[in-house]
Amino acid sequence: MTNPGAGVLARLRSMSPRARRSCLSAGAALAATAAFLTWGPVPIGAGPLHIDWSMDAVAPVSGTDPSAITVPLNAGSSGAVVDGVAIATSRKYPAPAIIALHSNRDVNGCLSPWSPMTGPAGYYAMCAYGGPGTIGPLIGRPIPVSSTVHAPRSIQTQPGIGAMIVVAPPQGAQCWTITSIAVHYHVGLKHYTATVAVNIAACATQRAAARLEGP
Repeated sequence: MTNPGAGVLARLRSMSPRARRSCLSAGAALAATAAFLTWGPVPIGAGPLHIDWSMDAVAPVSGTDPSAITVPLNAGSSGAVVDGVAIATSRKYPAPAIIALHSNRDVNGCLSPWSPMTGPAGYYAMCAYGGPGTIGPLIGRPIPVSSTVHAPRSIQTQPGIGAMIVVAPPQGAQCWTITSIAVHYHVGLKHYTATVAVNIAACATQRAAARLEGP
């Protein structure tokens, strides 16, 4: 069986240096155009979005059911639009899987992992001050300058909005960890990624939490 790549290399070697440079430049331009059409403009730094939050915590969570974290996002009046969120870990225990993303107008509601999601002690009751209407869409919506929540006895206004990250525990693992959270977003045609370093661990049992090791 012939190798098509070998034929291409042979043709490039037979060209003059000037023709070879032109061919390689054209190929690079086509690759860049294809990447732009597929993914949009290349990210160019953190941009105007600030994640005014850090977390170093071990939290008790369900070993089988989802839990959620609220991450405060503040982009001022830039009109930044969230495209996606990614989480990662560099520790021994795996990272959980993101299964849903919402906005939470209670910007500082439950900044560490919280479960269960429902019930009198659930995320929606304890971490969404102001009721179910506090939760809304996140992806594709501009980050507001501020968010206001209304409760029976008070009104709170906070900068930006909370990103409600709903995660599922890794199968078969008693604990999961997160060491970085990245928010991909754009302002007009410019795309950015804002990343925050954290040290979050969540375990299904106290015994598992006691066995947690450092990074």
